Amino acid sequence: LQNSLINTMGTENVSFTRSNEDENVALIFGVTGLVGREIVKTLLTLKPRWRIYGVARNPDIDSMTKMYSFISCDLLNASETKQKLSPIQDIVSHVFWVTWSGEYPLDSDECCVQNRAMLTNALDAILPNAKRLKHFSLQTGMKHYVSLVGETLTRRDLCYYSEECPRKSSGRNFYYVLEDLLKEKISGNS
Repeated sequence: LQNSLINTMGTENVSFTRSNEDENVALIFGVTGLVGREIVKTLLTLKPRWRIYGVARNPDIDSMTKMYSFISCDLLNASETKQKLSPIQDIVSHVFWVTWSGEYPLDSDECCVQNRAMLTNALDAILPNAKRLKHFSLQTGMKHYVSLVGETLTRRDLCYYSEECPRKSSGRNFYYVLEDLLKEKISGNS
């Protein structure tokens, strides 16, 4: 194993450990949120052991183990994202995208643009040399299946949705923007 150390813009030092070919290495975007924390906890219980890198703007969650490293990063800043994530692009095997920016109304063009920029910057930093990448999980929520505007479901209207459900045509939906971007980048059409 080979180690390198980088300074993450004055916040802390993160040790990037080169993994062996069989090791699972997770990169979790939004690690300080509810879902991100639970992914870390779950992965730490699995065998074989996982090496985990968590990314967020907000302060680190407690470092639970030497198998977990926090990377403070503003995903809206392309150069910072590239600087901080490029060193691990060739070791990451699994990516979990469980973050989003809610600065603007969810159905607005600004929300779509901002969330697309975050994912673009992350993908541009990790995909160029992602030899080990096996899995990318893009989390969306209920609003992926129902309109972000105007619709409120009641118990009487209860229905079940699946991955095969068509997209809602009313309003803008940043989930669709992220899904389309990921498909485009993974297929190499960008």
